[in-house]
Amino acid sequence: MTPAPPEVALDRDNRALLAQARRSGQPVVILLVTTELGRTAEATAGLEELGGIVGTGGSAADHPVGHLRVSMPTENVERAAALPAVTAVDIDQLIPRDNPRPQDAPP
Repeated sequence: MTPAPPEVALDRDNRALLAQARRSGQPVVILLVTTELGRTAEATAGLEELGGIVGTGGSAADHPVGHLRVSMPTENVERAAALPAVTAVDIDQLIPRDNPRPQDAPP
């Protein structure tokens, strides 16, 4: 018997981004992860067990605030969000910006 999937801890926007990544066949997504204070090492270990590559710019001990950038297999994003030491997960995305050029300036 297959175990029940973990409770999804992603908000609506992140669920939509995850669905889009799945539809496009994207094997890996970049996650911005926040952990509970003092539990960054625990979160890092759990994320790595799920196949994530954690990039913090140093060791987990160097990041007491608990912000991690993680390359995570798309199939494991929901499990990553449900880890006990993880408090928030955002799927990284490009944010469209207006062209900063003045309105009547030549291109």
